[in-house]
Amino acid sequence: MVEIDGRQRSIGNNGDIIEVLGQSDQGLHLRNAQGLAAEVPWNRLADKNTGRLLLGFGRVFTIDAAQGMSTKGEHIKAMAHGTGSASAFKTYTAESRATGQTYTMISKAAVYGAVQRTLALGDATPITDEDLWRRVAKDASAKPYKALTIDLLAKAKAGREKAVDAGLGSHHRLEKTLLAKPTLGNEIKVTFEAGGARETLNRQRELLDSLLQRAAAALIELTRTLADHMAGRRPTPKPSLEIPVPAPQEAPAARP
Repeated sequence: MVEIDGRQRSIGNNGDIIEVLGQSDQGLHLRNAQGLAAEVPWNRLADKNTGRLLLGFGRVFTIDAAQGMSTKGEHIKAMAHGTGSASAFKTYTAESRATGQTYTMISKAAVYGAVQRTLALGDATPITDEDLWRRVAKDASAKPYKALTIDLLAKAKAGREKAVDAGLGSHHRLEKTLLAKPTLGNEIKVTFEAGGARETLNRQRELLDSLLQRAAAALIELTRTLADHMAGRRPTPKPSLEIPVPAPQEAPAARP
């Protein structure tokens, strides 16, 4: 607890991230994630029995950047966002950097939220410390598979074998069907040709309808013409039976 605006308030608890703004003879100037800033006296940061200041110089690295490095003395592994991004590979790298003592600091609030999100909506089952440690152990021991280049070849081989099996299966079904029904090929051919004829007829339907209408109109007109002819409404000229006789030719005059 520190004094902020004349009142004793908490600026941070275990697992919280605090920003150091500066220092003075009286103490450290700190600010938490909520924006509250306060000065923490040095005696609040010292051991009560020995007076030793519980602060020391240190360097900060990510787990990936610290891989291959070895540090002397104490080592702190800070997991401010819980163990959601942890795995067995990163845990080994992070926990094996120091030759002395290693401290692992895990945000309890982050792990609590991760466990809470796995519960069903409306489930009021209390979350215990055992549940939190079980989640930490699960995340820290996870060994996700990393794809390699040879996996591409294996995947292609599996795809080829699957395609071959599918082709052989289809061929076997065709042969079995042909043996059970030898005329299937002809029936398929007839059905296919009939379907093509129906499709052609559907495409030419409008043209055929137009031709049929024109033919029907022509037949109606012809029927009317024949009816008029039979009723004598249109007299037909009688054919001439006379045979034309050629005119007589005059005999040529006699010469004296």
